[in-house]
Amino acid sequence: MKDQSGKPFDITRKWNVSLSHTNVLAAAAVSKPFYVGVDIEKLDNRAARIASRFLSENELEYLQNQSPETFTLFWSAKESLYKLIGQSGISFSRQLHIEPTSLKKEGYLIASINLKDTNISGLKIYYRFLQNHVFTLVSSNTTLLNL
Repeated sequence: MKDQSGKPFDITRKWNVSLSHTNVLAAAAVSKPFYVGVDIEKLDNRAARIASRFLSENELEYLQNQSPETFTLFWSAKESLYKLIGQSGISFSRQLHIEPTSLKKEGYLIASINLKDTNISGLKIYYRFLQNHVFTLVSSNTTLLNL
């Protein structure tokens, strides 16, 4: 089932659920104690073409000479943050932030969320590149998100 913002939930409301898919892969995250956000994206040039819509000025500057895969990673990471929050009307460029880092085949990014009355920093978004895709996962035990 999905709530009014489109976030999936189990009928008992005891589990936190996040889902994502592409044409060939799917990902799911389910947890009782943690809120979760998961995303999977095919690696291509789409995220690089629309980067100014979802990246802050600092993120754009950092990614200026990076590969299209890095843009897709940042897009996927912000999608995971968005799914973690579970609220509509979030500005990816102004409210979801990712710190610059050196990238590997897998690792984590440090992120922050800046909502109207809530700021959460130090979130770890785990990522892994696999089969021409990137997978991202974030979790939080904070109840400040009003989920």
